[in-house]
Amino acid sequence: MPEFTAAELFRVATEARAQGRRMDAEQTYRELAARFPASPEANVAHAVMGRLLLDLSRPAEALVELDAALASPDTSLREDALANRALAFDALGDLPSARTAWARLLTEFPNSIHGKRARERLEALPAP
Repeated sequence: MPEFTAAELFRVATEARAQGRRMDAEQTYRELAARFPASPEANVAHAVMGRLLLDLSRPAEALVELDAALASPDTSLREDALANRALAFDALGDLPSARTAWARLLTEFPNSIHGKRARERLEALPAP
């Protein structure tokens, strides 16, 4: 790939994802994160790739990306990353971790757009 900036790589990856070329999108997001790890685009790429990997039924890999997004000082996508992290634990069947993740989402974002689903999951999951 020619020498692209972080913004250009992000644009290419986003276009690929929008066109349904998920594998191309994943590859480009990974390149972006590797080449420009401290860029704002890399943080967004981690969060978006976490969702993409969930959609591809790869929840364990999604967790790696979502945790990277959550480790960033940029908190703009934190709420969605926390919700997707809880969904990844659900998909893995790791119920204790799912419970913790849903509770964390509600603690950090009590009025979250994901709140109803989080409360429903917490009621449905076995008590610790």
